[in-house]
Amino acid sequence: MRIALISLIIIASSFFALGSGDDDRQQVEHGKPGVGKIRVEAQGDFRFKGVYFVPEGVGLKFFYGICGGNGPEGDFGGIPPKRFKIQRSVAGEIKTFSINVEQLLHANTKDFELMDGDIIFAATIIF
Repeated sequence: MRIALISLIIIASSFFALGSGDDDRQQVEHGKPGVGKIRVEAQGDFRFKGVYFVPEGVGLKFFYGICGGNGPEGDFGGIPPKRFKIQRSVAGEIKTFSINVEQLLHANTKDFELMDGDIIFAATIIF
């Protein structure tokens, strides 16, 4: 009975934590908009979340470094996410791309070029 109650409390607190995300906080901006720059947003388990104004042609590998890598969230205290989810507007529709982080960072694969308005989400690793 005691284990069931503790489990219920943990699940409930995780649920409420998901609902209290960054939506209520003002977005932090990094850099300045300008000619030759694109706006890209980092959400989730990044060390430095927020809106970034970066040079056109920047790839996801480089952007991950700009954001300080993975954040300290999750059960393992700061291991990289398994995948990045990128939302991008293409011809008026929102498309979602899923990128394997390990392959992107450790293999000789082509970098994923970011575009103006992209939103990158790094999921927190939780059991």
